[in-house]
Amino acid sequence: MKKLALLIAVVFHCSIGYGQYLPGEIWIGQERIPALLTELQHNRTDGRKVATLLQLGYAYLYKDGQTQRDLDSALVFGRLLGEVGTRLHSETVVQQAMLLRGMIHVEQEDFSSAEKLLPVMNDTTRLKLLLCLTIFNCHRSASFPTSRKILDSAIAYSEVAQRLARKTKAQWNGTVLALEQIANQYKGRHQPALAEKYYFLALTYDDGQGYTSRTRVLCDASQLYAGEGNYYKAMDFAIQAEKTLQANSRDEDVALVYFCLNVLNGRQEKHDKVVYYGGKLLADPFRFAKTVSMYAVAINYCYSLQMLGRTVEVWPALQSLQRKLPMQSDIDRSFFHLAQARVHGEMKQYREAELNYQQSIHFAELNNMPHGKVYHYLGKLYYDWGNIKKAVEFLRKAQSMLGVENNSVIANNLQYLANAEAAIGQYEQAYQLLSKSKTLSDSLFTVGKARLAEELETQYQTSKKEAELRAQKENILILHHNAERMEQEAQIREAKLTETSLLSQKNQIALQLKAREFEILEKNSLEQKANIDRDKARRKVTLLVIALLLVIVALLCWLFWTKLRSNKVISDKNALLQQLVKDKSWLLKEMHHRVKNNLHTIVSLLESQSTHLQDDALEAIQHSQSRIFSMSLIHQKLYQTDDNKTIDMADYIPELVDHLKECFSQYRSVRIDLDIDHTAFNVEEAVPLGLIINEAVTNSMKYAFGDHLGKISICLKATDDDVYELVMADNGRGLHHDFDFTNSTTLGFQLIKGLTEQIKAHLQIVNENGLKIIISGISAYRTMKVRAMEQEVKEQVAL
Repeated sequence: MKKLALLIAVVFHCSIGYGQYLPGEIWIGQERIPALLTELQHNRTDGRKVATLLQLGYAYLYKDGQTQRDLDSALVFGRLLGEVGTRLHSETVVQQAMLLRGMIHVEQEDFSSAEKLLPVMNDTTRLKLLLCLTIFNCHRSASFPTSRKILDSAIAYSEVAQRLARKTKAQWNGTVLALEQIANQYKGRHQPALAEKYYFLALTYDDGQGYTSRTRVLCDASQLYAGEGNYYKAMDFAIQAEKTLQANSRDEDVALVYFCLNVLNGRQEKHDKVVYYGGKLLADPFRFAKTVSMYAVAINYCYSLQMLGRTVEVWPALQSLQRKLPMQSDIDRSFFHLAQARVHGEMKQYREAELNYQQSIHFAELNNMPHGKVYHYLGKLYYDWGNIKKAVEFLRKAQSMLGVENNSVIANNLQYLANAEAAIGQYEQAYQLLSKSKTLSDSLFTVGKARLAEELETQYQTSKKEAELRAQKENILILHHNAERMEQEAQIREAKLTETSLLSQKNQIALQLKAREFEILEKNSLEQKANIDRDKARRKVTLLVIALLLVIVALLCWLFWTKLRSNKVISDKNALLQQLVKDKSWLLKEMHHRVKNNLHTIVSLLESQSTHLQDDALEAIQHSQSRIFSMSLIHQKLYQTDDNKTIDMADYIPELVDHLKECFSQYRSVRIDLDIDHTAFNVEEAVPLGLIINEAVTNSMKYAFGDHLGKISICLKATDDDVYELVMADNGRGLHHDFDFTNSTTLGFQLIKGLTEQIKAHLQIVNENGLKIIISGISAYRTMKVRAMEQEVKEQVAL
């Protein structure tokens, strides 16, 4: 890279001088070194050694695989050249030697030694070394994009070179190249304002004769604004670049302009213009292939043909391009397959499109080409094809590879990825992606619109002020002409008065009349002066009003910036609240999970203990297991659902009953009918109800039927708003007619009574055609209150 910088600095910067032979204007290949060394041994006179020493110095300077030893050899020949110039008393040779030594010091990154030579150089040589220092530091800055110091050094050398260029009126094209390099560095660092400044400076030095032409600088400026999303200004510079083209313009400039217009119109979906400029390039691809990739041009060209309904022209165009310009590199092959893939995709030939996209990615990876857009196109293809899984995979890859200069593509990719995520059920993630896509699209539109409005307003104000200045200049010229005319008339009248004073008394009347006319003219002059004073006062008032408007605009900008900062603080707090809510929900699920695990551990311990127990103790253990399971089931339901505070009884009760049937598998003749509403209860209501159902079903299975076929029915229905009734009945033998359940000491009935009181409900036991237990007045008040509180928290977070 450093050698390339030096070569460009010498070859293109030294092409315009004062006519003398300067080093570096021709390339000296390393294969000539042996011949030059032999020639140096045979040259006995100092005059004949000059050219040989120059060529040897630059040959070692530009040598491939250059080492420190090569640079030392080049420095030796530079010093010998300086000694020869001193003996010959030739200022030209001495300057050539100093320039060669300075360029070697630059290659060695010994900038202090190079700077020490600047004061003793003449203006022409000093300018060339300064330009060399500028471009060399620009190339070093590209290798260290985070370092500002190197680029600042390049700018400092450039400013001194500009002053010398204006002074000497030489090396204009070298100055343009240096300024363009600085602008490109700021462009790569995404600092458009500074890049624009140096592009405009480059345009002021351009003379249209060198490699870095006005056309190329305008194309660079166009690409700068295109990368920032300002297509209005990008198109303006591209059109200016097109206007600079002439019949004798270089092929490189023509290719750059047409390619720039092809890309810009493609981004704005102006397909007729894309076909027009792309057709100009593809008509003679071999002519422009050294500057732009013809196969890259073919991508937009073929796609626009399809969009214009001219699909039949696509394949002949690609075949013609292959015939005129066969593919030479993997880059061409990548672009060729990408063009084919987009054509097949628009024709819904998905399999062929997929294969070509894969080939394009393969060849791009071989050359380390950025291929985020290809992944984007492939993801869209899979989405249209219906393969949502692969669509998500490649759209995610595209999202990770697309750079900031592809904001419009990123927004489109986010939208497709959101649709694909929604198709596989990832609705929350899809919503977030869609929000990002909309935010990015809105920002692109807003920024573009704001820039356009600002530029139009600036143009309007500029033209308005220019018109006012022209009008003021015209008024001043008119006043000057009137004043001169009045002075001339006054002189004429004074001469006439002098003549009339010598006339006789007969002409006194004529003199008085003329004196009166002179007074009238003086009054007119005073009125004109008064008008001038009034105009000055109006100008002062106008300036004052403009100053007030500027102050108001500054205040509005400050208020807007303050509002943006406040909005950012509020957004950060909202994000923190949302994260806290998510953390709380996760912790609550984890708690329920652990409670369920603990309860299951207790059940396992009871089961282990039951193996050593018999009769009543075993039965008590089994009852305890059933009761603990009814509670653990509730906690299991809580952590398995998104709503970790309420239980859907229509899911909970059937699973509890199934467990009880398995526990009492000996009672296979019992049938259980369920009629449960989808009702969400809080833990405080669900746990007691589960225990009540557990006791009732257990008692019915054990005591109600004996060996006979039996039926148990469980019904949970709403009787009023947020009020429910639980009815459990069997068709067994029922209770004994003198059984007093209110004073019963059995654990089952005591649990049912106590749990009913706990949930503030009413218990009723009916002994008819079996046993019926009715629990009415079950309120879901706490559940509704929790839901209302959650809804209130969500609304506050949203705000």
